[in-house]
Amino acid sequence: MPAGPVVLFANVAGPRSTTRPEELPHALTTPQTRTMTALPSWDEMTDLDRSAAIAYAWLCYRRGVPFAIQNGPCVYVDAPELVALDSIAAGRHALAVCGPLHDLVTRIGKAEYDRLYNLALRRLT
Repeated sequence: MPAGPVVLFANVAGPRSTTRPEELPHALTTPQTRTMTALPSWDEMTDLDRSAAIAYAWLCYRRGVPFAIQNGPCVYVDAPELVALDSIAAGRHALAVCGPLHDLVTRIGKAEYDRLYNLALRRLT
């Protein structure tokens, strides 16, 4: 996953998409684009925010996105721009920065994944 901010933008004609700024050549000029916000990437997030993203991604993987939205929404606690997101946008950001869980474990290592997941469990209980 390339470094840099993650960008979420709302498409009036469809669901929100996640992509990087360099992949959005017409994002600012498209009439269908309502808003655009640069958000922290995985490397720019704190451990508490990473743990929240992992917990949400795990719940989506195990129970599905609708269940996760209703029963365990992603709640960020450190970065103000992440804290300000509604639960749907926060969940989309979490899934965008984590990617598939098996890829995340490969990228950050099993020990780091377990540490962040356990941090999320301690925070949630």
